[in-house]
Amino acid sequence: MAESTTQQAEQNQSDDKNPVGRSLKFKTETELRMAIQAYFDEQDPHIIKHMEATGFNERGQTAWAQQDIMTEQRPLTISGLARAIGLDRSHC
Repeated sequence: MAESTTQQAEQNQSDDKNPVGRSLKFKTETELRMAIQAYFDEQDPHIIKHMEATGFNERGQTAWAQQDIMTEQRPLTISGLARAIGLDRSHC
């Protein structure tokens, strides 16, 4: 009798994707992986474009030039990852 109850419970769990609680934030594993990868990519060093004053022209106006600047590595943290993928304590 205990075995049939256990088997029935396992079958019910396999039938229901999310039997209790709120719906899942990400519908697929791929969506979650993409959100996580976006966080890691943002924290890694990368090149940004920055406008910088280079001096003055002959009319006294500020001359501007676009420069590529390499950002520094940002620390990777669990709390930063949670924030990046939109999880907070209200989801626990």
